Amino acid sequence: FQSCKEVMIQNRDLVKMCSTILDIKEWYNLHRDCSKLEDILVAVQEYRITTMFAVMDLLIGVSYQNPPTEDQVEEFLRRLTVLCEDRKVRSVSEEYVELLISAVQCSTNEKKVNLIMILELIKDSEELSSPHENVELFGELFTAGTETPLSLNQLYSDQNLILCEYQHIAARQCKRAGKCGFIVRHAPLDANSVELCTEEAEYVDTRIHYHDLVQAQELWYYVSVSSTTEAGVKVRAPGVWGLNQWDWWTRWLPCLRECELEQFCVQFNLRGVDEHLVANF
Repeated sequence: FQSCKEVMIQNRDLVKMCSTILDIKEWYNLHRDCSKLEDILVAVQEYRITTMFAVMDLLIGVSYQNPPTEDQVEEFLRRLTVLCEDRKVRSVSEEYVELLISAVQCSTNEKKVNLIMILELIKDSEELSSPHENVELFGELFTAGTETPLSLNQLYSDQNLILCEYQHIAARQCKRAGKCGFIVRHAPLDANSVELCTEEAEYVDTRIHYHDLVQAQELWYYVSVSSTTEAGVKVRAPGVWGLNQWDWWTRWLPCLRECELEQFCVQFNLRGVDEHLVANF
């Protein structure tokens, strides 16, 4: 899922620079619009989704509302595979799917059997998931001029920056001071976006410096939360936070309604790495 309005529908390879990683308002709309598997396929076809990470989140919601049959799942995955190849949809990491499966297994909802089946099939698909196409990065919260926020409700503020250290392969000879990486900024909720900081001024006093080799359309941002079930089992769940009723774990795992924020996570997709650029950097 990307919100960049400059995507050229006629040629998916031509994408102008966009600093928006996640458009929260559009994400709300996607969850509202997707109540069955066919709706997810339409969203992919219309370029409202450009990564399998988004598909996973929507699938979890659909499986809760209208659990599909095995025949429907088979047909859905067949069509999804074709669409993902045609639309150049980025794959989800196998580790991410495994984390979802582990979390869903702790649910007491009987519908989980059906959902786990779908997740397993996606994990086993070479076209939809990959063990090496994404790099998982863990961000560090940097709050300008204030103490670190104490709760998730305080997260969305333009003062909250997520620092991610990452040395792009094309910048391996970098001699600049500080660490290579990038910053994710939480805009206030009324701004409805999560942004990649691309201006040099935004990196002052953060120890991070930015190379424009990393672009917003290559990133998937989410949080990892945890809690303990009534049986005493610790559950860790990844997902996009901030959607209230759309936070998937509040449905499947009621114990996570009172959860702790564990990590800020970013998946950087390597498919867009230009080998010519790397060789000549």
